[in-house]
Amino acid sequence: RRYCGQATPLAAPGGLHLVVTLAPGSHEERIAQAARERGLAVAPLGAYFSDTPGMCGLVLGFATCPVAMAGDAARRLAAAIRAGAQGER
Repeated sequence: RRYCGQATPLAAPGGLHLVVTLAPGSHEERIAQAARERGLAVAPLGAYFSDTPGMCGLVLGFATCPVAMAGDAARRLAAAIRAGAQGER
């Protein structure tokens, strides 16, 4: 949250992925593409719903992200969210 306040993480007891919610109406596919272009392993949350998505967000892979790089990854995610909101990459 320190570096990327636009995304709210959903609590999970463990695993190799983290789900973050975005503001309703966010362009999650555009944001996911911008994040991938910044070297992040991200997928739009809507891709995991078989019907109409119940929320807007992203699925983040973090299995290979060293703790020391987490701040930088969060800053890159924040930049991707800003770029996606503005229709940029």
